[in-house]
Amino acid sequence: MILVTGGTGFVGRAVVRELARRGQEVRVLARRTDSESAKTLRHEAGCELAAGSVMDPASLAPALHGVDAVIHLVGIIFEQGEQTFERIHAQGTRNVVAACEAAGVKRLVHMSASGTRENAVSAYHKTKWQGECTVRGSRLDWTIFRPAVIYGPGDGFCSLLVRQMTAPLRWLTGGIVPMIGDGSVLVQPVQVDEVAAAFVQSLGQPASIGRTYELGGPPIAYRELLSALAGHAGVRIHPLAVPRELAYLGAWLVDILSPWKIPTPGHVAMLEEDQRADTSPAERDLGFRPARFVDGLRGGGAV
Repeated sequence: MILVTGGTGFVGRAVVRELARRGQEVRVLARRTDSESAKTLRHEAGCELAAGSVMDPASLAPALHGVDAVIHLVGIIFEQGEQTFERIHAQGTRNVVAACEAAGVKRLVHMSASGTRENAVSAYHKTKWQGECTVRGSRLDWTIFRPAVIYGPGDGFCSLLVRQMTAPLRWLTGGIVPMIGDGSVLVQPVQVDEVAAAFVQSLGQPASIGRTYELGGPPIAYRELLSALAGHAGVRIHPLAVPRELAYLGAWLVDILSPWKIPTPGHVAMLEEDQRADTSPAERDLGFRPARFVDGLRGGGAV
């Protein structure tokens, strides 16, 4: 039995589907087991649902009963109210690790993010680093993954870009899509099902214990990502180079005024950094073979 935290989220649904495809028993931790997303997942994957939250330690013990391994996916991409990076990424991970140790569940697969490091610029990456440190300092048989930008139906990044490019927002923007500077920053978009397969494959690989794997597709410039998305959506766009100071000002206004909260200044900081994931360990140990972004879009990774 595998417990998946964050199983009703974008990556979580793909992981649960992959586990079910391989005939694995799955239990999903969900804050609301009566939500449409949870009920749909149970119907599609035949998984169990356990009511609980990583922020409620008392709910984790019953969810872990009879569990052999945990795939911990809970994360947020922007802060809202009590849902802060520190609470979700750092404290939430501490709660999961402590619950696993108390329940005698030894195996943990943990999702971090590309760019995570101790001296990171963004609060997102700093708190992801805190979560990683908790996992590494535990008594568990752990594996950590650091995916780059993950794309697929319902993602939180490429889908928003496509929304800007197409009607009705296109009527307001005229196809203008802003990018920081000349758009030469490198990104490594990776398809969600490729990420899910790597997570699940690691469960049966002793060589993956105590390892941190970076996952990403072949690197492309950000402007090329925009062009590929526009081509897939069948529209023409006009990329607009925005000075970094203006990009930060716009993100600050979005953070204050917009209900979507994307991009925030933290997102702009992350978009200034090249993604340089070394995928060779994942290729060697897990058979990870990411498709080029344009091929992934054509092959069912549409956003």
